[in-house]
Amino acid sequence: MVSVFCGVTNSPMTSILLGYELFAGVGVAPLALAVAVSYMLSGYTGLYHEQKIVYSKTKAVYINKKGDQEYFSREHDLDDADTGKKDS
Repeated sequence: MVSVFCGVTNSPMTSILLGYELFAGVGVAPLALAVAVSYMLSGYTGLYHEQKIVYSKTKAVYINKKGDQEYFSREHDLDDADTGKKDS
């Protein structure tokens, strides 16, 4: 139940705390593992359209993704800052 909540909302810390409260702290390690797997497999869209995902879920890459927008690596953003161009 808690891992489904995490997959829909993309909020892993909230889901872990909710599970801790619901199940009185029993079985937190398996719960955290289920939440982590659910978060990584849920993609970059969710229930909240205004939610902004800043870091990639699978790689150590900075992204700036909100909804269905393209994501950019840190190098791409730095290259545009050097040339003075802005993303549309």
